[in-house]
Amino acid sequence: MFALRYKTPAIRTTLVLPSFTQTALFSQVQLPRSRLFNFLAPRVQPQVVVDHIISALENDESAVVRLPWYSNLARFMGDGIGIVPSWLRDYLQWVNCMSTHDTAEVLAVVRDARS
Repeated sequence: MFALRYKTPAIRTTLVLPSFTQTALFSQVQLPRSRLFNFLAPRVQPQVVVDHIISALENDESAVVRLPWYSNLARFMGDGIGIVPSWLRDYLQWVNCMSTHDTAEVLAVVRDARS
């Protein structure tokens, strides 16, 4: 796919777009523990990411690895080519923040940001 576009058949690229991978980087992150959240935004084990990368490299083709499944939705949420308006994305992020933090704490942060 990319080789034909750029006329570079010997060059392969693998773009890895993992979301929440359970590593030391995310060890302090507090996420909701509900079954619905775990279904919609599952934690990805590092070995799963590595397996997908190795599979992409062994296929000897350029690839984009998006993990977990909801990472594919990021294409629709972006400012450049997204189909979701930025105000709706901001609202959804705000609602998510409200559900995972103390309301008073969130409002204090909003007030500080405005001043």
